[in-house]
Amino acid sequence: MFAFGVLVGLPAGAVALKLRGDSRSATKAPSMKALQVLRSASFGPGELTVICSAFDQAWSAVAHHFHTALSIEAARLVLANAILGHAAHNRFDAHELMNVGLSALAGKYRIPVAERSADLYKAVAATRAAIERSKSDIERMIASVRSADGAIRRSAEMLANQAN
Repeated sequence: MFAFGVLVGLPAGAVALKLRGDSRSATKAPSMKALQVLRSASFGPGELTVICSAFDQAWSAVAHHFHTALSIEAARLVLANAILGHAAHNRFDAHELMNVGLSALAGKYRIPVAERSADLYKAVAATRAAIERSKSDIERMIASVRSADGAIRRSAEMLANQAN
């Protein structure tokens, strides 16, 4: 879980991201690496809220795959790096950041994506519905263009007949 922390030397209004683990892992070497990565990143308070939410959601979805303190901290470091790396490009959509982090973990640790299949099915269904709406809109536009073309032709014929 992330906590907010202010570090000296950051621009006014900026805060640093800090990893808060349990007291056992906070004193071990692997957690120091994650803390260093996260402390070096600075974002505004609103951005941090989104980043923290993405991290927490992603971690809660995959935490059960990691069982040792070292594997937990390594996975959290991969997750934090992926999310922060994406956020560094001014991308602050929590769902997008979460998916980037989960993809990084899935690629590195071969975590099955079946857990996310319900979300994927919803996304596919929403995309299909949007495609169908687009098809209907395009068909209406084509009919409108044909109708306008016919009206223009009739008007041109009428003008040609009046000129004769």
